Formats: sequence, C-alpha cells, structure tokens
Amino acid sequence: GLRLSQLAEGRDNRPVNPDQQRKAISNETTFDHDLSRVDDLEAELHPLCEKVARQARAAGVAGRVATLKLRTPDFRIHTRRRTLPAATQTAHTLFAAVREMLKAEADGRAFRLIGAGLAELIDADLVEGDFFSGEQRRLKGEKAVDSLRDKFGAAAVVSGRSIQAEARRKPRKTITNAP
Repeated sequence: GLRLSQLAEGRDNRPVNPDQQRKAISNETTFDHDLSRVDDLEAELHPLCEKVARQARAAGVAGRVATLKLRTPDFRIHTRRRTLPAATQTAHTLFAAVREMLKAEADGRAFRLIGAGLAELIDADLVEGDFFSGEQRRLKGEKAVDSLRDKFGAAAVVSGRSIQAEARRKPRKTITNAP
C-alpha cells in the first residue's frame, strides 16, 4: 500500500530515459455523456485516428498494429488489437481497422471513452508500398493536408466526417409556432 501511495503522489526514484524508443502512438477522448450508437462512436473515433496518423507522420514512423480502446460506465477497459497487412501512417487505414473492431464491440452497451492507436512502430522509410492498395496515394493526400494545416491552421481543411460529428454535438433548436 505504501508503494502505491508514493506512486499516486508522484514519488518514484526510477530513472527516466527520454531517448527510449517510442512503442506506440495513441489518442483517446472521454465523453460528456455515455454513447452507445455506432454512428456516434465512429464520429468520435475518426478525429482520433487523424491525430494518431498525423503524429506518426511527424515522428517518421508507421504502425503495424491498430488498437481500439473502449471504457464502459463501470470503468472496465476493453482493448482490441489487429495486425495490419502493412505498416501504415494514414488515418484512412487506421480508421478502417478500428472501425471494424468497433462494430464487433458496439452491441448496444454504453461507452464513456474511446481511443485509437498504432503500435509496433517501425521507421516509415522501411515501409514497402503496395502499388495497387492506394495507400501511397492516400499518404500523399494526408501529407498535403498536414502541410495546409501547418500553414493555415487546423481549420483550413476539415473532413466531411468532422463536420457531421460537430453537427451531432450541437443541440438542435426547435422552432414552434405559437398561436
């Protein structure tokens, strides 16, 4: 108990190695209200995939494993992993993999947190591109979007999925005609 108490207070004498190789990149969000509809969960998941992919590209790494993290209202964590056919840096490929895992998990249960990640990272220069998969074209497109956002701000390029997600979050106004 004493050791846990010390760790909870941030007291830890173990050395920290800032040069240690990164093992994974992930991003997650906790909701204001628990979500159970697949569409709502996907709307939250897509921007997380974009953030993870952008971090991977900025770090010059690609991930071989896609990871989905879900937390239920009773704080149980469900983590699912899927090995990809080839290491990736694209939000498109990451989202496709975690979306498939999400559909298998979203059975009507409510979730309070969702996360996406890439693991088993390798140097992006070591990734062999498959000419027929379209991955290289998507990577070029996502890098172009990165450049535009760097130059003009995050809102310079917004995906249709992000616009839909934002519209879901805003409460709808009801107009009634009073006699």
